[in-house]
Amino acid sequence: MKELSEKVTFQRHFNQIKPQFESEPIHLKGILIYADSTNNSRLGIVKLVEPDTHQKYSILVPMTLMKSVVRPYYEENVIITAFSDGKEIYFGAINSENA
Repeated sequence: MKELSEKVTFQRHFNQIKPQFESEPIHLKGILIYADSTNNSRLGIVKLVEPDTHQKYSILVPMTLMKSVVRPYYEENVIITAFSDGKEIYFGAINSENA
């Protein structure tokens, strides 16, 4: 039941954020290695590292979703669907790469 609730929460967030960006979503694959929820009251940051290229991405995540993103996916291979405004990358959804 908790997993279904999280999927609904992520889908609701994705549907709310998508219209704010004119660009298509981007899909980032890598390992979630870092989380910080102390910088801003509305947004936290997670960092994703691509294993092959070691490219790092900082992704802004709403504080309401930080626990749902970090707890089950920390140090896991994931695919994050995100949006960019040209400066920042904003979280849209997350899935395990093994799913």
